[in-house]
Amino acid sequence: MTVLCRFLLVVLTFSPVAVALEKPLLISDFDQTVPAQKWMKSGNVILKLSDTSQSQIKEISGNALNVTFEDKKSFIYSPSSLFNSELKSYDHVTFWLHKQDEGDVVFEFQIMDKSNTSRFWRKVTVSHKGWKKITLPLRWFRWAGKISPSWNEISRIAFFPRAKCSFVVDQIQFEDLDGKAGLFVNSAEDISKNLLPDSDPKSYEKDFLIVSENKKVDVQKLGEHFEKVLNEIYLKVPSLKREKNEAKPYLVIVNDGEGFKKALGKFGELQVSQVPGTELSGYSMMNSAFSSYSEKYGTMRPVYLHEFMHAVMATQGRILKSHNWVHEGFANYIQMKYQPQKGLGKIILQSMNREGLNNHILKLTENDDIQFKDYVYVLMIAETLWECEKYSTKIGQFFEYVENSGDTNFKEILKKIYQKSFDEFMADLKEFLAAKHSRN
Repeated sequence: MTVLCRFLLVVLTFSPVAVALEKPLLISDFDQTVPAQKWMKSGNVILKLSDTSQSQIKEISGNALNVTFEDKKSFIYSPSSLFNSELKSYDHVTFWLHKQDEGDVVFEFQIMDKSNTSRFWRKVTVSHKGWKKITLPLRWFRWAGKISPSWNEISRIAFFPRAKCSFVVDQIQFEDLDGKAGLFVNSAEDISKNLLPDSDPKSYEKDFLIVSENKKVDVQKLGEHFEKVLNEIYLKVPSLKREKNEAKPYLVIVNDGEGFKKALGKFGELQVSQVPGTELSGYSMMNSAFSSYSEKYGTMRPVYLHEFMHAVMATQGRILKSHNWVHEGFANYIQMKYQPQKGLGKIILQSMNREGLNNHILKLTENDDIQFKDYVYVLMIAETLWECEKYSTKIGQFFEYVENSGDTNFKEILKKIYQKSFDEFMADLKEFLAAKHSRN
């Protein structure tokens, strides 16, 4: 081999591969691209232009937007015609911000959908004085609204202060900073790197993700179990099977309570959100679900499926509020259907004897924070809707209605989909569940 050939071989083998970054998508520079005059305000807000010629920051020039929020009820938002391009090529939103006063400035940066009812958002705390580039990772934004937001449906951005404050903002744009676009956490590598950095986890990747740092968990077996469950669900609710989900539901399994606390802590830091302590056996938020290993249950710990179903409903069903009666009802029902709990029928029959049962269940369907002690009651609703012949044929319509409307008002759902009153439903529930569980 010649010296030249050996040299070329070394270069081809060891030279790093350059990553082609997407050109930034400029949203507003308050000059030519969406000038300041087109931004709108609500409440007690003062907007004016600021000259950036003295900034000595080469990335900004011309005008910037000087914003003063007199109270936390006010906000500003962009025109609705900003997004003519797909955002799947980007992974961050960035902007330059100047703060003059001492003390922190805290606000929410929101990316809103066309209906203004769903949004991605992130809490931003600014401590510096002077100019600084703010860089926000899109895949760690939180979700809010009537239904889960979609990057395919966004139309405007907004600033919502947490208190009275003022700042100057310029050069808002979407950027590809990682060299691999990512609007959502959609890979085991991303989960491992960010949430389990001190371990070498096993993973299962299909249309969903399972990542376990505990080596005793058979992720292949668990993944195949989840696939079986989902395929049977899709037969009854075809709308939940999406050809191309924007976000993949994922389950993270850690070793123990300490690992649970640690992983949730990292998740909270990335989301800039508060997360619960370790007294829980599982936790879910948006497309993410967390639990820990249990020697008693091993790979098939029932809570794994329960928390995973929360993530499925938030992504594929776009049902966002994970503690309302729909989420808790169907997460518990699917868990019990595929991993039955001994004595559940007896518990259901006893619960049906509760004084004021109808009124109690009605109040639960109006509550967005179902507690553990009431799981059995919302499970009873889900079980009736899924299995009782009078309701099961329309379960697909039920989920489509909730997804499209964001409405979980059960009385309205009964009237619009089933042409039933709540009292009629409760009579059917009692008859169906008594007959089913008395046989068992």
